[in-house]
Amino acid sequence: MAAQLERMKKKRKTIRSSATKLLTNLEEEIKNEEPDCDKLRELLSMLSVKEESLVELDRGIENETSTDDLEGEIASALEYQDRIIMWKSRAKSLLERRLEQESERIKSPANHERLPEKRKKTNISATKGCGLRVQLLKLD
Repeated sequence: MAAQLERMKKKRKTIRSSATKLLTNLEEEIKNEEPDCDKLRELLSMLSVKEESLVELDRGIENETSTDDLEGEIASALEYQDRIIMWKSRAKSLLERRLEQESERIKSPANHERLPEKRKKTNISATKGCGLRVQLLKLD
């Protein structure tokens, strides 16, 4: 039992270390003046995988921990979990705001000039900003 517990704690330590690096990268990207939305999505995906592993390990460690040490283990796990949730939430909020801003910018009347009737119109689609797909009209 004690060997199993130590093994899980070592694995958790390694995963927490990796998650901490991801959290640092996520925090830095969020603080950028122009954050890279694709990078944010990648970091969120990797962090979610680490989070799932940590939740599973924390459960196993809690099951193997003596009653005397249980409170400390739970407090440590919750503190780390809260940090992950906070930064994931901030990143998702930023992505949603950027998407809204891009959508509003495209819908703005200033971006919808009237086309002369004699010109040929060609549809062009492109991915812009935080993954927002837009359709543009090209004048020939």
